[in-house]
Amino acid sequence: IAEAELLRWWIAQGASTDIKLSMIERPSGVRRTLAAYGLEDLPTGIFALTVPPADTAAIAAARAAGMSVVPLARKGSYLSVAATSASAAQLARLRPLLQQVASVDLSRAPVNDSVTMLIAAMPHLTRLKLTGTRVSDAGVVRLASLQYLESLNLVDTDVGDAGLRALERLPRLRACHLWGTRVTAGGVARLQQILPRVVVTLAAPVMPPDSFATDTTKKQ
Repeated sequence: IAEAELLRWWIAQGASTDIKLSMIERPSGVRRTLAAYGLEDLPTGIFALTVPPADTAAIAAARAAGMSVVPLARKGSYLSVAATSASAAQLARLRPLLQQVASVDLSRAPVNDSVTMLIAAMPHLTRLKLTGTRVSDAGVVRLASLQYLESLNLVDTDVGDAGLRALERLPRLRACHLWGTRVTAGGVARLQQILPRVVVTLAAPVMPPDSFATDTTKKQ
């Protein structure tokens, strides 16, 4: 039965003899079967790729411009960047690091749609936060090239359904935060119909009534 499930999964992926196992999503049943053959411990997504180490001088220059640049993991070349107060000119310091940047947080940074030209050139980006920026539909359209993007935060931006349609071309997208935007329930339904695994949040999370009191007690 397990082998039959594995065969059906392979056919569903196109029955290609050239496709790399590490680049395909594997359901739990398939994972168990692969594990029995010693094939489950394979890197996936961007971690299945070979990326050269980041240039240390470029990292130092980005940090000198006020950005936080840290390794994404203990091993590997990928970087996590936080630049919540950086301007577009300062962000240009990231150009030598485009291959290595896998996570970017620009929350509340003074940037607009022009910054998405730089972001779209980051081929291995998996997580992106644009919360509270001046990014609109025109900027989001450029993000459709980010084939490894898994998580996108567009909270408090001027993004609507037109921008959301561009995200339909992101095969790995799994989480999209959209409260404080112009996106409609109909736009979300369309996105989830095309990408059924995407979890979309249209409302800010609500803290339990007693959580504030608990936090206040701890601080006293």
